[in-house]
Amino acid sequence: EISDLNKDMQHFQEVRYGNIKKCLWLTLENPGYSIPSKLFSLLSIGVVITSITTMCINSIPEYQTFDSDGKLIEDPTTQALEVFCSCWFTFEVVTRLLLTPNRKKFFRHPLNIIDLVSVVPIYITLVFDLFVGSESELGDLGRLIQVFRLMRIFRVLKLARHSTGLRS
Repeated sequence: EISDLNKDMQHFQEVRYGNIKKCLWLTLENPGYSIPSKLFSLLSIGVVITSITTMCINSIPEYQTFDSDGKLIEDPTTQALEVFCSCWFTFEVVTRLLLTPNRKKFFRHPLNIIDLVSVVPIYITLVFDLFVGSESELGDLGRLIQVFRLMRIFRVLKLARHSTGLRS
């Protein structure tokens, strides 16, 4: 693993703006690297917990309201929180992907796979909602969309990125 790290550090010496990219990459990947990396890690943990809490609140019947046709009306506050969290997760994955010294290794790393699996359902359901219609109108396809929404539970696993015990 140390030789892999040395190869990664060597990569940054060979690219344009390598020192800046290296600092940013280490900030995102290593919470112990610096005070900003600790703050970034804490912010990420907070966003994951906010997202999980929002998802749980949205599933509690007492907090759900329906229109006259029986269609679920999304709470604007939880919807805004979900959009913020989704944007954060997307920013995090895209930034890690752009800064990684080894893209092949990036896509093979379990924590990055978890990050991708937790982000992709957001955009799949968004595309279906925008272009196809609501779940209730789609029958079996609507059930598939619900499965993609349930895949957001993988966000719980995103907490592993910030736990040194779970990372090793």
